[in-house]
Amino acid sequence: MKDKSVTLLRLIAVMIAVMMIAVCVFSGFAIKRINAAAKTVNDMGQKVNELSAELDKVDWNSLSKGVNNVSSQLSELDLEGFSKDVEKLTKSAQDGIETASKAIQAFDIEALNRTVKALEAISEPLAKLVSFFNR
Repeated sequence: MKDKSVTLLRLIAVMIAVMMIAVCVFSGFAIKRINAAAKTVNDMGQKVNELSAELDKVDWNSLSKGVNNVSSQLSELDLEGFSKDVEKLTKSAQDGIETASKAIQAFDIEALNRTVKALEAISEPLAKLVSFFNR
């Protein structure tokens, strides 16, 4: 029975040794991953610090005043009046276009052609007379 106890103790010792080796190996892998994660967290912390420093440079009071100023100017706009003015301008332009269109339609092109021909009939002899004296 003593031999069996010694053998059992040796077997338990070997199993404990194997488990300790396994724990050490897995601990080594875990430590590498923990170190990589710690570096990533450290890098992120530095970026957060840099961002915080940039945000500290912002003049929040000035920004707030500017936003309030723009907001008050927008509230003071008379959009209804602006809309009415645009409507009046559009109506005025439309009336002007209609008046011009009527004037163009009423224009007597035949009379213009007759006038041009009459002017040509007068200017041709006049041009000959002038060229006669310029020799």
